[in-house]
Amino acid sequence: MSHLIYRKIVFFTLFVCCLVSACSNFEGRKPKALPSLVATPLLDAALFFDESTVSRPQLSPNAKTVAFIKTVNDVPNIFIQSLEDGARPYQLTRSSVPIRNFIWSTDNQDILYIKDNNGDENYGLFKISIANSKEGKAEEITLVNLADARVSISDTIENDPDSIMITLNDRDSRFFDLYRLNIRSGKRERVFENNEGFTRFLTDKNGALRIAQRQADVGGQVIYGFDGSSSKSKELIRTVQNELMSVVTLSKNGDDLYFASNSGNTDKTQLRSLNLSTGEQKLIDSDPLDKSDIYQTLFSPAGDLLLTSYYDAYQRVYIKKESFKSTFNAIKQQLEGLQITIIEMSKDENTILLKAGSGNTPTGFYIYRADQKKLTLFYQNSPTLNPKLLAHHSSIEYSARDGEIIQAYLTLPNGKEKKHLPLVVIPHGGPWVRDYAMFDDGFFNRMAQFLANRGYAVLQPNYRSSSGFGKRFFNLGHRTWGRGAMQHDITDGVKHLIDLGIVDKARVGIFGGSYGGYAALAGATFTPDVYSAVISFVGPSSLVTLVESFPDYWRPLLKGTWFSWVGDPQNKEDLLELKRRSPLNYVDSIKAPVLLIQGANDVRVKQAESEQIARAMYEKGLPVEYILAKDEGHGFGKKNNKLAAAIAVEYFLAEHLGGNKKAITDSTIVAHLEKLKQDVSEL
Repeated sequence: MSHLIYRKIVFFTLFVCCLVSACSNFEGRKPKALPSLVATPLLDAALFFDESTVSRPQLSPNAKTVAFIKTVNDVPNIFIQSLEDGARPYQLTRSSVPIRNFIWSTDNQDILYIKDNNGDENYGLFKISIANSKEGKAEEITLVNLADARVSISDTIENDPDSIMITLNDRDSRFFDLYRLNIRSGKRERVFENNEGFTRFLTDKNGALRIAQRQADVGGQVIYGFDGSSSKSKELIRTVQNELMSVVTLSKNGDDLYFASNSGNTDKTQLRSLNLSTGEQKLIDSDPLDKSDIYQTLFSPAGDLLLTSYYDAYQRVYIKKESFKSTFNAIKQQLEGLQITIIEMSKDENTILLKAGSGNTPTGFYIYRADQKKLTLFYQNSPTLNPKLLAHHSSIEYSARDGEIIQAYLTLPNGKEKKHLPLVVIPHGGPWVRDYAMFDDGFFNRMAQFLANRGYAVLQPNYRSSSGFGKRFFNLGHRTWGRGAMQHDITDGVKHLIDLGIVDKARVGIFGGSYGGYAALAGATFTPDVYSAVISFVGPSSLVTLVESFPDYWRPLLKGTWFSWVGDPQNKEDLLELKRRSPLNYVDSIKAPVLLIQGANDVRVKQAESEQIARAMYEKGLPVEYILAKDEGHGFGKKNNKLAAAIAVEYFLAEHLGGNKKAITDSTIVAHLEKLKQDVSEL
């Protein structure tokens, strides 16, 4: 059982749009190594944003099959790959809207998955039979699909293969109740009425509620224990504001809770345990280098902790059980030079599912058979994209204006002298997440390589408030949006590369999604002399209207997080500060042309956020372009939209920063992009 703790440790991540040794390829101000001057051809955008990428692979409980999500005909669907007969993977689902997540039923018979209505995030739950799919008779069965409600899969139930645990906000849109759902009959039973704003539940092998976690009203997290009855609970652990905590798992015997926390005098998040009977806490693991929060834990099916990992610039793996060391070393030897993440393993610990890649090597997914010491590649992302043609990718560090050290990733184009290059800064979304070194960790990591292929240097800074670097660094970003340290960290990264002579200060662009889109607009308005081109992808333009449009189920979380970390518009002083940090109110300062990209069904950053700044710019005669996908939400899931957006970015930057562009030969993409373009004068 693998737990990627970075995904869980910050419960209020509003704008999330997503390995053995720690190292930095820059020391001080001089690069250790730079890419060669061998010319690289302009590669087709489709090679970077095609339908070949796989995500969320999962072993079946009997370890005979792997299921994964892959895009086909523009839409992410579920595929099945047998591990026994050597057959090719086949498409299981035929959904017309993107499938976001799925699980196996514990008896290997069904796949259960969630999807929404073109990005509105009102997820429904569906299932499809594996046996029927082999006979060509697979039919999608709706289990839960309610208007204006959102279902999430909480857990399977080991001793009841006919049921799973789900959460659903059908009773009160603000709160998610816990249900037991029979996946054969579709009947659901509410087992816990959630009026306290719990965000996470752990149940035991019989489906009884044991652990629940919620945010405290004044910030921090609280974990409660249950004795199997939803009516009897007691507080187990509480953290104060600006401390992070997340439940990880229960021990196999149910006596101990594993959780990650940086409470008390600890800066970096540690793995700890709590005995549910005695209340005794133990430190299980922390970063030996004290550089990073805990990133991943891997427990064996028997409940033993096999490894932990930490991620500063790159992932560092530490083996915790001696008998597992030879297995992991054998895997490392066969994947030398790549960053390795073990995803899960079979109950007998013989079959291991893992992924491996690097900043310029697309991720491959592998099966390792421990008894045979055999590693098999079962799927390679972007198989037609030659890693030798990808750009040089490295971790760098630089000093911000106040001396704080900022870690970032720098991608430099091949075939060019590393002097006076055009630069595109890509600040990550969140903002309470971080960027990683892996090539396949999302749209913007692929975008970094795509833009480097077009001749740009690309900087991806982990500015203050980025997660993973400890409590102090995380909290340094509070109330610094737009005009403070978070934005300064981005600006100072640009200055660092200019001072090195790598970047031409007259050809700097900024392009981000979600919070990164906000940072792009903040760059356009608050530091207008820095940027010559600005691209905002689902980025908020007003922090006031943004808060007013938040979904109901975020409301219980605002007081202890958003209002503390950013500002409360009901507070007069905060309201003035939110207005002062809103790019919409400073359109007069904009000097660079702006490209806005938006999904019409976005519930996190509403369509109005892009359109109100587009209107304001148009009315003042400022250059602005606007792309709207009517079948997308917060980020694009469909291939045609992703590819069209990438080409729009390519041509926009080529016009304003002077990078390369490749002629588009696919007339269907050209036509689709034209459909997405909006006439700003008609808004």
